[in-house]
Amino acid sequence: MPTKPTLLQSLITLLILTTPIFSIDAISEPTNNKDNKKESANKVEVQPDTTTSEIELDNSFTTLVIQVKGKDDQFGYISEADIYLKLLEDNSEYNATTDNQGKATLENVPLGKVKVVITSSEHETYSKITELKSELNLMDIELLKTPLP
Repeated sequence: MPTKPTLLQSLITLLILTTPIFSIDAISEPTNNKDNKKESANKVEVQPDTTTSEIELDNSFTTLVIQVKGKDDQFGYISEADIYLKLLEDNSEYNATTDNQGKATLENVPLGKVKVVITSSEHETYSKITELKSELNLMDIELLKTPLP
């Protein structure tokens, strides 16, 4: 799976690709003036290269932050909930577990349609297909408590 370039790598690439490249345009030949003296041949015109490059940054990945709460739970955030993410385009899978504040972060996830499944021992399973469209996707999920038998 291709890796997403870091912000620093993207900025360095952008700097390299946008820095003008100078080329020697013309060097004058020695000539004689009216006193029959030769002028030096050290006149050089330098101009920026006019070739332009189209820069295409890789924006095909996202960071997904999921916050899981208990809808009918007086304690709020659900820790240790299991997050399962499946890309529908190529069936690649990502997994995470929520921290003590109910948050899980999945980085370098390709953009596109995904199936998100969240499970917790005391709550009903959450399952939804959604589309990741931007560099940062935030999801607030509320889980219902599993009914007692």
